[in-house]
Amino acid sequence: MQRKLFYTIFFGLAINTLLQAQGIASFTDKFGRFYVFDRGIIQTLEPRQVTNVQLGGDYLIYVDALSQVIFYRNGKKQILNYMPQIELYKPTRYFMVSVEGGVLKVIEDEKKRDLALGANIVYAYGDSIVAFLDFDRFLKVYYHNAVYEATNEPVSEFKASDNSIAYITEGENFFLVFNGETTLIDNAPPNEYRLGNNFVAYLNRFNELYVYDAGNRQQLETLPPLSYKAGDNLLAYVNNLNGFEVYWNGEVTELLPVAPRQYEIFDNTLMYIDERGFLNVFFEGKNQTLEAYTPPAFAMFNGIVAYTNLDGKLFAFYDGKKITVSDQIVENFSVQGRVIQYQILNGEARFYYNGEHY
Repeated sequence: MQRKLFYTIFFGLAINTLLQAQGIASFTDKFGRFYVFDRGIIQTLEPRQVTNVQLGGDYLIYVDALSQVIFYRNGKKQILNYMPQIELYKPTRYFMVSVEGGVLKVIEDEKKRDLALGANIVYAYGDSIVAFLDFDRFLKVYYHNAVYEATNEPVSEFKASDNSIAYITEGENFFLVFNGETTLIDNAPPNEYRLGNNFVAYLNRFNELYVYDAGNRQQLETLPPLSYKAGDNLLAYVNNLNGFEVYWNGEVTELLPVAPRQYEIFDNTLMYIDERGFLNVFFEGKNQTLEAYTPPAFAMFNGIVAYTNLDGKLFAFYDGKKITVSDQIVENFSVQGRVIQYQILNGEARFYYNGEHY
């Protein structure tokens, strides 16, 4: 899944193939030719400009010059739709969700499966989970090739993360669905909440900050934070005294006595610019200062923060280590899954993936 840069068909989408997932990236050269990088192999997919490129776990879809939706995986491409209706398809790491002809479908393991039928289907999805309302407004969940009913009372609101669903019933109870189990989080609806993987950060009806983390509920603050952002079992927030704190693995740690200039979370990775303008990363319980300056540009993925220095050279925090991606000035770059794609000044495309340069 391609991620934005921040400034200062469907055949065989099985979970076991995702062990090497996110090793795919794409780029278009200055002549409009479209290429794919697939776990170290680079090939031309289209001789003319394409649009609406979307990445899944080990595949991608796009609209070609003939206005067809094309699916690419494992060196092969095929036509998914003869019309440019790419908005019908929602790629995730493990499957695709589609709404065609008023039917909500999931495409996984070489099969299409109908989930719901209706003119205005209300649904939410993540990398491995889909939730939708049936005609009685009961919540149903698709997970691991099975559909089950999560509740037997009407639902007023729900959200999805990569593998979890949070919902509020019309009776104003707040629940979390994870791995086939439904857990009551609170018997009153939260004022607001952020959802991670088997993880919820929320402000209760009294505006107190709580987390629910893998079965444990914990109060973090009695007053609402000035801001907060959640990832996968990770929460960063600026408390009411302007201190910057992080919750991880059941513990709260103060990172700064003052609010950072900027902070972002992607899955299990926190990046922030401290009060001095220094670049920092908090990953798997460890905080590291990477640079004594604010990068002009950066991009993130799970365990990855890529950034340029003040001279335009490209560096990254990659799975716990700082690395040099390019000692040449780069024109632009992106993080596409675990692939860092960049172009040097002559327009040549290059890649960094799992410790190797291409």
